[in-house]
Amino acid sequence: MNDQDQQLQKMLSRAQKQVDAVTPPFVSSFAAAEQSLQSASRRRYFGLGATAAIMAVSVGLIFKAPNEMAYVDVDAFMNTTHWVAPSDALLPARQFDIYHEVPRLIESTEPLDGALL
Repeated sequence: MNDQDQQLQKMLSRAQKQVDAVTPPFVSSFAAAEQSLQSASRRRYFGLGATAAIMAVSVGLIFKAPNEMAYVDVDAFMNTTHWVAPSDALLPARQFDIYHEVPRLIESTEPLDGALL
């Protein structure tokens, strides 16, 4: 016999031992199935309880009443800030208000005559 035949013989003998093995009694198999079901049920109820607790804490945090509204004192705000128009900052040499002093563009053609091409 060669090496492959010996390996095949070992594999077949192991498989035959598994087939010939004594089957466990029904009572022990049924008890193991019940225990597995109970542990799965316990895990499910524990998960539901944990989810409910997390949701209760979340709702409590969401609907927590604010202690006090913080308002801004307008006078203090106006005394401590300074605002410069963007046109003054962008065009410091000209110093004109770009929003109010837009020059009128000269039209190249009359509106009804069409475009010059």
